[in-house]
Amino acid sequence: LPGMALDAESVCPLVHKTTTDPQNLVVLYDWYLEPLGEEEERRTQGQALVCVRGRCARKGENYGRKWRSSGIVERQAMDRVLTSSGREYHLQGHMSDPQTEAARRIPETTRNLFTWGFPHEWKAILHRALAQEEDEIE
Repeated sequence: LPGMALDAESVCPLVHKTTTDPQNLVVLYDWYLEPLGEEEERRTQGQALVCVRGRCARKGENYGRKWRSSGIVERQAMDRVLTSSGREYHLQGHMSDPQTEAARRIPETTRNLFTWGFPHEWKAILHRALAQEEDEIE
């Protein structure tokens, strides 16, 4: 309507408000999950099992650059997570096919549960899947 001020949330109610400092916000596309190595998992005291890899969607010099998060410790929304380093990640679109051998260790049936982001029970799902994967290796 003429003369009416619109903000992003009124135009698109699915836009998430964030309290994160823009410097601590990373938006990724073509993202996928990757299990953490034992050392990194130990540094997070077992709170993180996976990181996200993808391409940076931030305009500027980092646009399109391959990116890897630190361990994911909290789900804020299906498409928003916090890492052990305090960064907030917004995940654009659906999860892409894993690009690394380590990422392929997560069973496809588990990856399918993360197609559009992190489900509510994401930690329990990953604990089961990664424990099962370890049992199969032994």
